[in-house]
Amino acid sequence: MSTSITDRDTEAVGRRSRLQQMLGSAGLDAVVIGPSADLRYFAADAVDTTVAEAFQVADRPALLVVHQDRVRVVAPLLEAGDYPAMPEGCELVTWADGQDLITVALDFLPAGSVIGIADNLPYWLVHRIQSLPHLTGTTAGPLLHTLRAVKTPAELEFMHAASRAADDAYRSLQTMSLVGRSETQVAELICDLLQQHGCDTGSGEALVAAGPNAAAPHHVAGSRILEAGDVVIIDYGGRVHGYNSDTSRTFVLGAADQTLRDIHATVLQANQAAFAAVRPGVQIQDIDAVARNVIAKAGYAEHFLHRTGHGIGFEVHEHPYVVPGDITVLQEGMTFTIEPGIYVPGSGGVRIEDVIEVTANGANSLNSTSRDLLRLA
Repeated sequence: MSTSITDRDTEAVGRRSRLQQMLGSAGLDAVVIGPSADLRYFAADAVDTTVAEAFQVADRPALLVVHQDRVRVVAPLLEAGDYPAMPEGCELVTWADGQDLITVALDFLPAGSVIGIADNLPYWLVHRIQSLPHLTGTTAGPLLHTLRAVKTPAELEFMHAASRAADDAYRSLQTMSLVGRSETQVAELICDLLQQHGCDTGSGEALVAAGPNAAAPHHVAGSRILEAGDVVIIDYGGRVHGYNSDTSRTFVLGAADQTLRDIHATVLQANQAAFAAVRPGVQIQDIDAVARNVIAKAGYAEHFLHRTGHGIGFEVHEHPYVVPGDITVLQEGMTFTIEPGIYVPGSGGVRIEDVIEVTANGANSLNSTSRDLLRLA
C-alpha cells in the first residue's frame, strides 16, 4: 500500500473540515460527539492508545465538539495529562469532578445555537443539552452517517487491503483438511490466517456454522466436529489500519446433494443480481429488493431471514443498510456488503457475502475468491 498509517492524521483533519462545511446546510451550529466510533473517526489525530479508555462510555467521558470556527476535545482532567499535543485547529479543554461537563464543553456558544447530538451520546448528556434554555438540541445522526458513508481514496485503499487479506485467508483455508476439527478450531484457524496475511482480527472472532448449524445465520462457533458431507458457512473479516473486511463463503465437505446445489445457485444468483443493480442514484433499499425477489421466485422467501447487507468501513456494521425502508441514495465511494442467504431448519444454509464499492458507473467487488460451492476436505 502507498498510504501509511500517518496519513490518517491528514484524513482526520479532512473529516472535521467537511463536517464544519456541512453544519450550516444541516441547520446546525455545532455537533457534540461522545464515546463512539464517530468520536474516534473524527478525532483520530487527537488521541492515541494511551488514552483510548477516555473514548469509551464511562462516568468521565471525553467529548468532541465541532463548531464552524473551532474544534475542541473535552477531556476529563484525570486523563488529560496523557493526551498528545492537539493538532492545529483543535483545542484541549478539561473538566474536573464537580463541574458540569456540558457547560464546560459548550461555554463558547451564544444563546440560540442549535446543537447536533451524535448517535450513542449517553442519555444523561443528551438530557443535559436539551435542558439548557439558551440552546436547542437535535440529532446529528443523518449528517454524520452521510459523511462516513462516502469513503476517501485512502479509506478505500485500506478496505481493499483488508478484503485482499480475507481472500488470501480463504484461499489458504482451501488447502487444509477441515474434517475432524471443531467449529471453534476452524474459527481460530481463520483468524490465524487473517493475521498471517496482514489483518488485525480485532476481537478474533469468526463465525463457523457446520451441518444443521448452518441454518442459524448468526451461529456462534462451538464444539461441533466438522464431518464429511457437512455444508459449512464461514463469516469472517479483519482490519487494516482500522478499516474492515467482511466476507461469507459456503462450501461442502464432500459431495453436495441436489437440494444444496439448487439453494446455493439461488443465493449466488441473488448475490450477482444485487451486485449488477448497484450504481450511483439508486436507493439502497432497491438493492435489497433485487436480491429478495430472486430468492422469493425460487420459493425460499421465508428462509431469507436478514437484510441483504450493511455499510462497512471504520466499523463492520455502519450506515447505510441494505434493507427495506432505507432510502439512502447510492453515491460513488460508498461501501457496503451484499450477503443474501437461505437457511433451512434442520438441514443447513448458504450465505455468500462480498464487500461492494460504488463506482462512477456501477460497482466493484472488493472480494475476488470463488463464490462457487467448493468441495473441500
